[in-house]
Amino acid sequence: MKRLILIAIAIISFGAAANAQSVEQPNDTLDYKEELGELVVEAARPLVRTEIDKIIYDVEADPDSKTSSITGILRKVPMVTVDLQDNIQVKGSSSFKVLVNGKPNTMMSNNPKEVLRAMPASVVKRIEVITNPGAKYDAEGFGGVINIVTESNRFKGYSATLTGTINNQNAMLDAFVIAQAGKFTVSANVNYGHHFDVKSITETTREDLTSDQNRYLLSSGSSKFHGDGTFSTIEASYEVDSLNLISVWANILGGPIKTDGYTNYEMHNINGVKEYAYRLTNHDTNDTGATDFGIDYQHSFKKKGEHIIFSYRMSNSPAGSTSNVGYDNVENYPYTLSNQVVDNDAHTREHTVQVDYENPISDIHYVDFGAKYIYRKNYSDVANSIYDDATGAWTEVLDPNGKYSQLRNIVAAYADYRLRYNSLGAKAGVRYEYSRMNVKYDRKPEENYSANMNDVVPNVSVSYQLTPMASLVMAYSMRINRPSIYYLNPYVNDTDPMNISMGNPDLETEKRHRIEVGYSSFSPKLMLNANLDYSFNNNGVERYSVVNDGVMTTTYGNVVKRRTLTASLWMNWNPLPKTRLMLSMGGSYDYYKSNALSAKNDGFSLSYFGTIQQNLPYGFAASFLAFGATRTYTLQTVSSGVLTYGFSLQKSFFKDKSLSVSISAMSPFKKYVHSWTEKETSTYVQRTATRQLQRTLGVTITWRLGKLQAEVKKTSRTIKNDDVEKAPTPTGSSTSVGM
Repeated sequence: MKRLILIAIAIISFGAAANAQSVEQPNDTLDYKEELGELVVEAARPLVRTEIDKIIYDVEADPDSKTSSITGILRKVPMVTVDLQDNIQVKGSSSFKVLVNGKPNTMMSNNPKEVLRAMPASVVKRIEVITNPGAKYDAEGFGGVINIVTESNRFKGYSATLTGTINNQNAMLDAFVIAQAGKFTVSANVNYGHHFDVKSITETTREDLTSDQNRYLLSSGSSKFHGDGTFSTIEASYEVDSLNLISVWANILGGPIKTDGYTNYEMHNINGVKEYAYRLTNHDTNDTGATDFGIDYQHSFKKKGEHIIFSYRMSNSPAGSTSNVGYDNVENYPYTLSNQVVDNDAHTREHTVQVDYENPISDIHYVDFGAKYIYRKNYSDVANSIYDDATGAWTEVLDPNGKYSQLRNIVAAYADYRLRYNSLGAKAGVRYEYSRMNVKYDRKPEENYSANMNDVVPNVSVSYQLTPMASLVMAYSMRINRPSIYYLNPYVNDTDPMNISMGNPDLETEKRHRIEVGYSSFSPKLMLNANLDYSFNNNGVERYSVVNDGVMTTTYGNVVKRRTLTASLWMNWNPLPKTRLMLSMGGSYDYYKSNALSAKNDGFSLSYFGTIQQNLPYGFAASFLAFGATRTYTLQTVSSGVLTYGFSLQKSFFKDKSLSVSISAMSPFKKYVHSWTEKETSTYVQRTATRQLQRTLGVTITWRLGKLQAEVKKTSRTIKNDDVEKAPTPTGSSTSVGM
């Protein structure tokens, strides 16, 4: 304590000399306070802390959380990168799982980009990046697990927080309420978001090398993204007595996402003569609904920390879509183009039961183990209606692969052991997963099949406390990716006759190994976190394309060997008591090789995010940020780099700072961002240029009312079904090859 007080006094003395004018301390620097007569000692609240298997980012301590979405805050979190299209990667991988308050949400994992960019960061308490998931977590997800914690602080009475944000791209409203009556506590968080029309323009040139004379396909188009979405979570707990606790929870996500656009196609021969042309228009609606319900019962033994937990979870996740496709301005196209409507009735339903036991044997030893059973059914029924110009009637065309179901029965068991002895910490675990998959084609039952998958997934990590404020972590882990229905569904989508896509029902589980070394150092003025890791896998699932006679067909295959060396650095520096500088950056060397596609590629990539936060007189706070990335690589794709910047200004009102108003801007002097992607294969060469709106101007108002000191109590464990590969995004990378 004496040393801490002396350090704090030195910081205040330095700050007083640099800042002669007295400025009100922000509410994110009031975590430690000790009064010595008239002297008040304050220590800044750290943004990041590390544990043996995860990194924790304190969102509440970040002033930008009042104006930013969750994706905006994720750009600052160590080991997480977010590009301008809000595509998220963890440790260089787009394969990761998303939990909310330790519980899964199917839409969060399937479409994190769409959901997280609509949620205000003001409702989030902290973000945990679990980089080395132990055996208690499902083995899916190469990058790890992101856990978004929205629980309230401890209060007394009741409390409600209302937040509203509006800018030129979207509008959001959020309400959080918590109340307590005796042993019963309930909380509710309701979020509504509306996306205005956000337009992007794309131009593509594709040279077809498969014909006798090279031909060029020119395409240009525009698309607009808009829609409404809600995300609600309700939690309640009842403390039967000091040893028994019951908690229930529900997550509800809904709202259609709509995309309207058009694409003009022209095929030219090598002499520049146009052979044919047409215009394609599309109006797509995608379901983003999901409902999760769970109940947990925890019995605590007399020994502190010893628990047994029984859990049940039910989930229903519609994943349907409707696409209206039309064709006009047709010139000399060799086949008939008919307007069509594709209606895909798809969903995932599952039931899960789980039991966990945890026992701190002593101050040195800790064990936990458990078992889980999942019943999961994926279903897709595609109805394709074609318009006949001659008769003026719609005719339904049945695709043999259009009605498809996949039933999985998954049994898992795990055991974890943790050791803490003086400065040494260790964690080791093993998880066994058995999965039986039954696939059924209603329209061609002769192709029904079943498959069994057995996976043993080990992990081990060791930490050493070098000093009271510095630690070193070394870890090894193996992670797997099971292909979901998005990758397996064999339905052929040919609504765009120049670009056909389908899944591959023969995909296998892919496995990746990772070795990591991490260093963390924390002091009142400077915090550092540095990591170096190497990962490899030999049967990676890759999205690839083949071109034949000008038509591109895209599917998936276990066709890639990948080697990745990644270095990352996160730094937070407080040069003055009211000034904070933060830098998050990462670099990687990626090597790809595919014998099946006769291709390989490699390259260096760098991404970075920096921000300066300054507390000003009269209760104002300002921040400036910039982020960017260099070129990125996949097996046969190179994508351009990017650079953007922004700022925000915030002021709190009233003595208790219950009302705050913030204004923010991203790229205020640059309306559009330009990017490009290049692909080169043995049968075609393609370059795509994209322009989309980047400038964002907005205002956020947050009002906190009421006082309470209660929180919904939760069992120490609950069900986390994080074993499903999320759906590929349209902007995701793809690998192409000609055959």
